[in-house]
Amino acid sequence: PPRATVGSRRGFILAAAGSAVGLGAIWKFPYMTGNNGGGAFLLLYLAAVLGIGLAMMLAELALGRRARTDAVGALRKLGGGKWPFMGYMFLLAAFLILSFYCVVGGWTVGYLANALAGTLLSPPGGDFTAQFSAFAGSRSESAMFLLLFLAMTVGIIAGGVVKGIERTSKILMPLLFLLMLAMIARSVTLPGAMQGIRFFLVPDIGKITPRVMIDALG
Repeated sequence: PPRATVGSRRGFILAAAGSAVGLGAIWKFPYMTGNNGGGAFLLLYLAAVLGIGLAMMLAELALGRRARTDAVGALRKLGGGKWPFMGYMFLLAAFLILSFYCVVGGWTVGYLANALAGTLLSPPGGDFTAQFSAFAGSRSESAMFLLLFLAMTVGIIAGGVVKGIERTSKILMPLLFLLMLAMIARSVTLPGAMQGIRFFLVPDIGKITPRVMIDALG
């Protein structure tokens, strides 16, 4: 049977954005930027995106459009020889990324449950670090939310390209955009917001070190 494809250009753009913009952009990128010099890290990060990420994305799109099959099949069809081995490496990388994201995604679902229950903003003594440590250290609770997040992921994938991935992306990506706008609007009203914006946007070249470069590439 013919392979399923996205139903619209908008659906493809949102699905592609959904594969690249997610939890890492919200919880990891800010503290990585803060720990690595602010604007200097942002400058290196943008250089890596334009110089490496863009080329990789175009290459991946070209392979998929030409072969119209999975990662292993595409390299077998277009490259032959030992190239399919790289396809299996791609699948292994996706599996390892999923194993990491299921943990963080489970934490997110757990936080959402606590927010809906009204207990998220009222930890004993206001110690949010202790609250998170207790939550992450609970094997049963962490496993429960991990499995819930994984079940949600499987459910979306089982729906297929159009009814699963594309339909979900059309709902969740605009919601994520609105959430980000709300977070930005709130953050710029906090004390010291302008100093934070200058730290984020004005690069201090003296803070660029080999470690900062590695983190930006990561």
